Amino acid sequence: MLLPKEHISYQAQNKIREMLSPLEKLGSIHYFSYGVNYPDGSCFTLHTNSDFYESWFEYQFPLCGFELPKGWHSWSTHLPNKQIEVANELDLGCGVDFVNHKQEKTEIFSFASKPENFRVYDFYLNNKHLLKKFAHYFIENAADLIHIADHQRVIPLPSMIRGNMHHRDPLLSQETHTASNDIFRHNLLNNLNYPFNLLSERESECFNLMIKNYSIADIGEELKIAVPTVAVYIARIKQKLKCKNKKELIEKAHEAGLVEYYFT
Repeated sequence: MLLPKEHISYQAQNKIREMLSPLEKLGSIHYFSYGVNYPDGSCFTLHTNSDFYESWFEYQFPLCGFELPKGWHSWSTHLPNKQIEVANELDLGCGVDFVNHKQEKTEIFSFASKPENFRVYDFYLNNKHLLKKFAHYFIENAADLIHIADHQRVIPLPSMIRGNMHHRDPLLSQETHTASNDIFRHNLLNNLNYPFNLLSERESECFNLMIKNYSIADIGEELKIAVPTVAVYIARIKQKLKCKNKKELIEKAHEAGLVEYYFT
C-alpha cells in the first residue's frame, strides 16, 4: 500500500519540521507526528519523516491509536521490535506517544529523538506540559494541513487495526495494561539512576533477578511468564543498558553498587 507523493502527508513534512525546530533545539526532539484515527477505520498522519511513515504500510505495523488507552506510552513498551528496528535504522529512537481519545476520533502525538539519546526520557518526564502545549500549538497552526489531510484519509489494511484489547500480543498486554504513565515510571522505578531508570517495571523485575544469577527459566518461573517472553525482555534490557551479554549487565550493576559480587 503506497500513497502518491502528492499526498499531504508528504507535502507537509517540511513545514512540520519547521514547526518542530524549537523542540529540536530545546530537547533534541528530531521526530514528530500527529495522527488521527476514526471509528470507521480511516485515518491520517502528518509527520516529519516519510521513510518511517512508509514503513508502517510496507511492514503492516499496527496503528496504536486503535488500541492503546489514553495517556503516555513509550515506543519500547508497545511497538513491535521490527518497527523499533526500522526507526533506529532511520536514526530515530527513544520515542513516546500521547494518545487522546475523543468521542468522534482518537489523536496520537508522537515524539522521538536519536536511538542513543536515552536522556531524552528525562526531558519527557520534566516537560509533559510543554509537549502538550506544542500539541495544541501544532493543531492551531497546522489547521490548513489538518483540513486537507482529513479529506485525504487513508484506509489501512485490516491487519494494521487492532482495536480489540483481548487480541493483543501477550507481551504487549503485560506491559501496557497500566501504561497511561509508563514512560514516566521508567525514570522513577525503584529509585534507580540513569540508565537503569530507563527500564520498564517488568524489565526491572527481570534485571533484578538476573543479577542474582537467576537463569532465564528461573526468571520465567518466578514471574510466571513464558521463557521466550523473558528472552525478549532481556534483549530490551541489553539494548537500553548497552550491554552485549549477561556478564556485562552484572558488571554494570556492580559499578552502580547494585551488587557486590561477580558471577563467572
